Amino acid sequence: MAKDVTREDGQEARPRISADARKALLVAATAELLFERGFSGTKTRDVTERCGVGTGLLNHYFTWAELRAQAFAGIYAEVVAEQFHAGTPPLPLLDAYLRTTFSPRAVPYLRLWVEATELSAEDRVLAAVLEQCQRAFLDGLTGLLTKLVQEEGWRLPDPAATALRLSAMQDGLAGLLLWRFPGVNAQMAEAQMRCLVDLERGLPQSAVIPL
Repeated sequence: MAKDVTREDGQEARPRISADARKALLVAATAELLFERGFSGTKTRDVTERCGVGTGLLNHYFTWAELRAQAFAGIYAEVVAEQFHAGTPPLPLLDAYLRTTFSPRAVPYLRLWVEATELSAEDRVLAAVLEQCQRAFLDGLTGLLTKLVQEEGWRLPDPAATALRLSAMQDGLAGLLLWRFPGVNAQMAEAQMRCLVDLERGLPQSAVIPL
């Protein structure tokens, strides 16, 4: 626990912060900056200035690659927890996933994911964290699809394979959306995802959501 200290001049000094609290402060500040500015716009100086600490303290606890990777992991751990909340029934949970994946609120997350994917080719620390995040997402989506099979009677022969195909389509559409590919917008991207879900279920062609 932090302990208050009184200085010789009688003024109360700032409480001492534990090493764990300092690390958490650095990770949280880095996550905020990554979300606001992306990887290319976030530097060590930005983090230290936001935290009010020196570069030496940052380097004492982390390498820059480790700090960025931890911050990125924290951002997407929250995303997965929100997307696949265990207490929500599966049908509204799937609808919320499909409805919000390409919404304006999701764009900073999509942009950060695409940027991390590009950087991971030369950043082994980030590549390892990106893989963990991808596995957590696929596990969450597979679990959701499995519940739909068990509780709603959906016909999905292999929920894990369906989750993988949905994830691949999501990544591809996100790239096209961010690059402003002609004809690609959030509504069309959502419709494509819903179409794939229906095709995976083996629904008749007439029941598939049109573009």
